[in-house]
Amino acid sequence: IKYPEIKNIQPIIHESIKLKVRRHLLILKLAALLIFIVALARPQSGQRSEDVETKGIDIMLALDSSYSMKTEDFKTCQVPATTFCTFNVDVFPFNNVHIRKAFNYAINRAQIVRNITQLNEEPALGIIPPVLKKNRGKAQFFQDADIETARFHFKKGLEELNLTEAEFPRIKYLYATSEAHHKIAQALQQQWFATLGITIELENVDKKILLHLLKTRNYQAAQSFWMAQYNDTMNILERFKYKENVKNYPNWENEEYVKLLNLSCEARTDEERFALLDQAEEIFLDEMAIAPIFHWNSAYIAKPYVKSFGIAPIGNGFFDRVYIDSETKTQLR
Repeated sequence: IKYPEIKNIQPIIHESIKLKVRRHLLILKLAALLIFIVALARPQSGQRSEDVETKGIDIMLALDSSYSMKTEDFKTCQVPATTFCTFNVDVFPFNNVHIRKAFNYAINRAQIVRNITQLNEEPALGIIPPVLKKNRGKAQFFQDADIETARFHFKKGLEELNLTEAEFPRIKYLYATSEAHHKIAQALQQQWFATLGITIELENVDKKILLHLLKTRNYQAAQSFWMAQYNDTMNILERFKYKENVKNYPNWENEEYVKLLNLSCEARTDEERFALLDQAEEIFLDEMAIAPIFHWNSAYIAKPYVKSFGIAPIGNGFFDRVYIDSETKTQLR
């Protein structure tokens, strides 16, 4: 048997070796730079920022607002992540859309961002983080802290449920154990009581337990967050397409919403696609299966002598071309 001659295998091997060498050199280069990265899980970490020194550190990621007092190198950028309150639409009283709307409109997001998170985050008046919309489409679907509208929907919901204000039940609100989550939950508890007169029972649970309760739909209302895994609005919208999706915590589904998402996949232009996705988002927020609270900013420190460092659209750091400008570093000493 005569086999065909295999050509050009050597150059392919050479290129493969070169690629591996370049990768190893990159790793060695990064190690030689002595770049120390401290990743503080936000907001689950219990470590206080004041317990971490910044001296001798070139880059630090995922910081909280207290670092702004420590160094002029403190920076923030938008990331595709959102903290929100989710309602179980199959559980009383959140099976009533007016009750869900009342809870949503009663939230003062600007107050939470100003007094608690303090990273100049954008109050979430839609479910899609602005960095995913790329300045296209609708940014605001409702008004923040709309007290009058909240009370209107609460009254409407009580009528439909045949309840008086005195008969409205205590609500158990779940959130993950952390100082940041606790402060946000407390703020919501106070705001809902002040506007609607509702008693909220706060319960903090381990994040793994909370995730299990959300996935099994074993809750009334809960605080959670999402982070986009890829740089597109569909990353958020698709989770609410079908009830079977474990990430569809409200257990919400809408036929017209599904239709719009499917049509967006056939759109011929970006403008047409964004318009269809905006319509889908509007349907979702009209039924208020979740109440978005704020879209995240990520804070980091990058010293002036660190060059070619950047933040990716989904919030990761770019390190492949980063280097230290020794001359600039010497001048800053």
